[in-house]
Amino acid sequence: CVFPIPKLPPRIKQRTKLQAEVMYFEQQIKQIMQNFGVECFPHMEQSNSGLVQQAFLNAQRGIEEYRAKIEEKNREINELNQQIDNVGR
Repeated sequence: CVFPIPKLPPRIKQRTKLQAEVMYFEQQIKQIMQNFGVECFPHMEQSNSGLVQQAFLNAQRGIEEYRAKIEEKNREINELNQQIDNVGR
């Protein structure tokens, strides 16, 4: 038995897309953090603080870029939520 998939209003589809993008960006941040640990551990074992600091700055830059994107998408999601809440009022 196959049920028809209801067609979602455009705002809800857009919100779902934005939410998926936020999840993707969060996963990218997690990946950057994991890579940082893998990259830095050998340098920390050898007390090479210069390479650790450089790896940290590189990771921090990437994470900040994704956090800015997440903030932007969350603003868009909040705007859509307000529009969705106001439908029919």
